[in-house]
Amino acid sequence: MFRVSFCASFVLLLVSAGALSDTPDLSEEQKRLEAARFELDVEQADAALALIDAGTNPLLFADASLLLAELKRGEYERVKDDKTLRRGLGKEIDRLAKAGIAALDRAEPGSERYRLEADLYATMIRTKFRGMKLQPKLEKSLERAVELDQENTAAWVSMSRRPLFAKESQGGDVQKALELLNRALEINPDYVPGLMFRGTALAKLGASEAAEADWDRAIALNPNVAAARQSLLAIEMDDLGQSSTSDAR
Repeated sequence: MFRVSFCASFVLLLVSAGALSDTPDLSEEQKRLEAARFELDVEQADAALALIDAGTNPLLFADASLLLAELKRGEYERVKDDKTLRRGLGKEIDRLAKAGIAALDRAEPGSERYRLEADLYATMIRTKFRGMKLQPKLEKSLERAVELDQENTAAWVSMSRRPLFAKESQGGDVQKALELLNRALEINPDYVPGLMFRGTALAKLGASEAAEADWDRAIALNPNVAAARQSLLAIEMDDLGQSSTSDAR
């Protein structure tokens, strides 16, 4: 087995990737964050985070911390042969995730607060020990997010990750993932992560035409996710929270 590098990072990144918002009343901080999310750009995400005060806007701070942590996780996956660089990136990911979670302690206990918390936990799962420690917290936060708001599209998509990408013996259930993603896209039919993940689920179930339609729609909304199209099919998440695929050699 070998770790997928660039491809695996999209399991995390797609939770945040989306179409560029045209909402007219966004603050400057929100506009910068949305631009970084659309471009999947580390420097833009870092600059956006620097503008946000965790005390006065904890949800937006956590959201920006999550995006930057996910982008850093992508870098972490790409440099799998450089242990020193990976160690440094791992520390940076953990710092961002912990800062985001700490900020959420000051936020109102709403659905998005718990969804962000769950996804921040996900960025830190890189070993079996961490998986055992953090996966229960992640799942509890997602359950709370959906309990508080049945219309939280991102929470439904986050809930689909494990059944979609895990092996069957470790919680994988593509049909269950499809049901979760259908629920997400009933709420927001243009949610890019949901379209990409549902396309993957449909492809795994043999519904190739429907999968193509979802992928094409997602890429039309955000061309920056095109590289994930075929890559997502190869990913399997093991019980460590890692991503892997069969060695083709």
